Order: sequence, then structure tokens, then C-alpha cells
Amino acid sequence: MLNLLTDKSGNITDSPKSDINKKGLTVLKKKEQKLRADLMRTALYVYQAIQHNDLESADLEVKELNIEFFQFSKMVQEREQREKLYANIQDLKRNGINVELSIRSPFFNQ
Repeated sequence: MLNLLTDKSGNITDSPKSDINKKGLTVLKKKEQKLRADLMRTALYVYQAIQHNDLESADLEVKELNIEFFQFSKMVQEREQREKLYANIQDLKRNGINVELSIRSPFFNQ
């Protein structure tokens, strides 16, 4: 099994024993944390707008919140898929099958 852990807030951490692409996970983790903070900030703006009876601002912030939530849920889904991929690669390696992945290939960009 892959040595990926999640902390209490659901952020990914990887153990030093893991041989996965740590830089990629770190970048995704930072992006996920930023989106999570943006979601919380926008939710606060919605709350404040409603508190001050500023329905026009509240409407705009709700639309922004919807967009950010969509991006966040997509990012979480991509992270989960990546974790599954890494787990499968680790299982294959444990069984003696060497797997090498190409991040970008000019062949597929034609």
C-alpha cells in the first residue's frame, strides 16, 4: 500500500519511505489549501453581505462560492485519483513489475 497519510484537515502528507513524486503532491497540496482558504473567505463575505442586507453582493459572492467549490471538488477528485494510481504503481512494483510514467509526451499532444 502507498505510504500516503492525511492530517486532520484532510491535507495529504507523504511519508519519507514513499518513492512517489513528492513535488507533485506538494504542489497539489498547496493549491488545495489555497482553494480551501478562498472558499472560507468567500463564505465569510456571503455571511457579511447577508448580515448587512446587501443582497446584490451576496448574490455575486454565492456565484463565486459556487465556482470555487466546483474547482475545489475537482481538485480533491484529481488528488484521490492520483493516490489510487500511486497505490497501484506501488502494488505493481512490489510484484516485480517496473512502471515508468511520462508526465508530458509530445506524441499525445499532436
